[in-house]
Amino acid sequence: MEAVLSEAIEYGWIEDAFLAQSRSQRTAMWQVREAIPEGEKRQNGSVKHDVSVPLSSIQRFLDLAGSQVRSYDANLELSVYGHVGDGNLHYNVLVPPDVDRMEFTTRIEGSLSLQLYDTAAVLGGTFSAEHGVGRFKKHLLERYGDVGRIAAMRRIKAAFDPADIMNAGAIVRPLGKEFTT
Repeated sequence: MEAVLSEAIEYGWIEDAFLAQSRSQRTAMWQVREAIPEGEKRQNGSVKHDVSVPLSSIQRFLDLAGSQVRSYDANLELSVYGHVGDGNLHYNVLVPPDVDRMEFTTRIEGSLSLQLYDTAAVLGGTFSAEHGVGRFKKHLLERYGDVGRIAAMRRIKAAFDPADIMNAGAIVRPLGKEFTT
């Protein structure tokens, strides 16, 4: 791992890295990582973007997405973290203080979020990485997903769950059912 990180630093892909040297360091690193979402919540929340791009495109995504955020509103703050070893980034836009979280989220999801997802897609990535599609991102799967794969998933869903009772309404709409967000 040290050799891989050293080479990545040499190429300028990584500015700095820290490898746990003990179980207690590993535990402490995970505690910091796991505290980030809670910290976001305590500061009025965030609009979450669970994107993934090829490792070779992470810096390009960060550059382009950063420009998009600044163009949208130069005062917005970001919380970006993840497990970049697999290209997964939690690219979260923090809700400004004294702003209604739900109104802000709706506004961002209808505009800036789509720009960020478009950027991930152009770079060969996806709008949904670790946390999947579920119910909240079905409309994004319809927008960004491969039409053939979606059709296959719908056929499988219809074959195994024609009444749509298992995980009802999640991921893909069953054949013959209207799509709703």
